[in-house]
Order: sequence, then structure tokens, then C-alpha cells
Amino acid sequence: MKILIAVGLTVRQYNYVLIAAANLLHDDEEERNYVLGTIAHELMHFAMYLIYDNDANPYKKDDIDGRNLFRNLTEDAKEKEEIESFWAYDENADDFHIELIARIPDILLNHKHNVTRINLMKKEFRTF
Repeated sequence: MKILIAVGLTVRQYNYVLIAAANLLHDDEEERNYVLGTIAHELMHFAMYLIYDNDANPYKKDDIDGRNLFRNLTEDAKEKEEIESFWAYDENADDFHIELIARIPDILLNHKHNVTRINLMKKEFRTF
């Protein structure tokens, strides 16, 4: 059994993206992709923070329509069994919708060879 290790943290207040990963240069593609997925995930958080200046939310602070739309999208995602299986996160947390946007690039990296799973995810996300 492989143990994939990569931990990331975005500290928005200090503009830090911290990644602890032992397998970035590993010969095994799955291990490299896991690390790259973690990097992509944390960079997505940071990009949302820089673009929207709203604590990594994917909308501006005063964008009520954007906030409501994204809340609806994340409520739909919580109900979709196949999408739920991608989460390694507490779906009851207040910032679940912040995680939704960040999970997409690392899901694509970590499951890129599983065409069935990727196609299923694309289908589920299209139904939003």
C-alpha cells in the first residue's frame, strides 16, 4: 500500500503558500501527481484570494448574486454522491464552497488516468 504524503496550507494574511511534500521528484507518476495536485489546490486558494480579495471566496465581497450562486452550487455538490467521493474535507465546514473551487485542479491531476472517473466528474459538474 502506498502512502502519499503532501500537505498544503495557504496563509492568506501573510501571503504564504506552504507545501510539505516528499515525493515531488519521485519516479512514480501517481506520487508526483499527488504532490502536484496539492500544489495546484493551494495555488487555487491563493489565486482566489488575490483575484477576489474576499478570503479566497470565488466572488467579490459585495457580490450577493455570486455568493448565492456559489452557495447553491456547493449545496448541489454535497448532494451528488460521485462528487462527494472526491472530498477529503469536512463538508459541514463554513468554507466548503472555498474548497470546491480548489479541489478541481487536484482532482484532475490525481485521477487523470482514470478516464471513467474524470468523465463522471465532468458530467456531474455540468449538471450545476
